[in-house]
Amino acid sequence: MHYFQDAPPSCQLYGTDIDMELVSWCEKHLPRIRWSTNGYQPPLPFTDNTFDLIYAISVFTHLDEEFQKAWLRELHRVAKPGATIILTVHGEYCINSLSPSLQNRIRSHGFLFTTGATGNLNSTSCQIFIKLLIIHRNIFIVNGQIISKVVRYIERGINNHQDAVLLRKKLAQTRRPI
Repeated sequence: MHYFQDAPPSCQLYGTDIDMELVSWCEKHLPRIRWSTNGYQPPLPFTDNTFDLIYAISVFTHLDEEFQKAWLRELHRVAKPGATIILTVHGEYCINSLSPSLQNRIRSHGFLFTTGATGNLNSTSCQIFIKLLIIHRNIFIVNGQIISKVVRYIERGINNHQDAVLLRKKLAQTRRPI
């Protein structure tokens, strides 16, 4: 979030995390940003259609498949129509560092979640998001409705490690006069 500190005053910045200690540190050291804590599961403490940009780096890499789906729906709920959502996943670069048997599991199932000794929320998970994107033809669908489109997938786009996924929330439907 420190990258956004020089944003113009008209830009309102918000940050949220499950770690209260981290949020306390951020409140002291990044005072221009409005900080809050959130639970492990949705909802976030924001109204529908609030944000023009959502930046979730190294979040989805720690969530199992069901949590990812729930949080994707939630991010789309708080994103304005036309908003950009940037998130990261572990792709081929990370997958290639795993054992051959785990690589095969990921490539056959499209997803792998592993837990460390400290439990799910502090663990490492690896997923291959590309397979899901191909299945959905570069769109994100909830309850049968297209709600966003994948604008770009950048391999190793964040810190030369995690793959960046740029989503654009579908614009609101406008009704034509009869």
